[in-house]
Amino acid sequence: MKDYVRIENVSLNYVDAYLKKGWEVIETLRYSETYGSDNRVEYHIGLPARVWANDLLAVIQQYEEKGFKEKLFEAVAEEHGQKVSDYNQFGYRSSGDETAVFMEKYETAVQNKEVIISKESSNYSL
Repeated sequence: MKDYVRIENVSLNYVDAYLKKGWEVIETLRYSETYGSDNRVEYHIGLPARVWANDLLAVIQQYEEKGFKEKLFEAVAEEHGQKVSDYNQFGYRSSGDETAVFMEKYETAVQNKEVIISKESSNYSL
């Protein structure tokens, strides 16, 4: 069974627009509103989790291109009383503090890569 993050019911007039955005038809429902009238079709459509995740990653990539990744890391470090410039990716084991854990989790979730963030005295910034 597929995972959907949203499910909608739409008429034939709207289904194509949703399909172009990556939605999928889950099932159709045919019914008649009154006796003797034309049959109608309603589409149950779902937004797959993979499509939604890809859309989010595209937005995050745009943020990164504008330098917001660095600003985010700076804000997280400052929130924990640290300086982002004290962290680097060249250590053998993680610092394990909140800032390093956040940075590692970000890289895993967004960049799909495992990194080790160490806190050392250096001028290298991420």
